[in-house]
Amino acid sequence: MKKMPNIEKLLSLIESKKMEKSIEFLQANRRRFVPHQSVDDLIFFALEGGATWWEGIEFHLEQVAYAIRRTLWSNGIFIGMSVIADLTFSSLRYPESDSPIRDVL
Repeated sequence: MKKMPNIEKLLSLIESKKMEKSIEFLQANRRRFVPHQSVDDLIFFALEGGATWWEGIEFHLEQVAYAIRRTLWSNGIFIGMSVIADLTFSSLRYPESDSPIRDVL
């Protein structure tokens, strides 16, 4: 059985200037996440209400979730995208989180 990779190693594979910008954008828009219990709630609310702010959040949330998935999968950790998206949403929803990517890992 293959051993789980070190979280610090995984984190170093994910973190980049691009990820930093996406996390900063999402943290700056955290107020959009707080009223919603899940990423599905947020999406439904945004699409039903014709929210103009949704495209930026969608783009950056996907960037972060895809980077996490790519790194996990390349290290033999196969977690579905919907789980990763929910974990990412949850980690960004709370202001106590210094490192949302670390929280997901």
